Amino acid sequence: LGEAARGSLRLMARAWPAALRGFLALLLVYAALLLALGAGLEALVPRADAWTRLANPLLHVGRFAAGLLALWFEAGLLALYQHLEALAEATD
Repeated sequence: LGEAARGSLRLMARAWPAALRGFLALLLVYAALLLALGAGLEALVPRADAWTRLANPLLHVGRFAAGLLALWFEAGLLALYQHLEALAEATD
């Protein structure tokens, strides 16, 4: 585990500009989609009291979509790391 941490640190020391650009691109898309999802739900269900949150299926679908979006973001971060790792191996 210690060797893996040192390898990750060396990788980030060499490839931090590419990692930062990739991360910011993912974060921008994630935030934009999450805000659009929230705005859409607010437009469809403007009054979300306790009963509405339990009974309205659109809010459950919205939570499911937000979960899928979070999963996409995490998969994107993993793909970014694997891409940077492959880049580092190619330059060695």
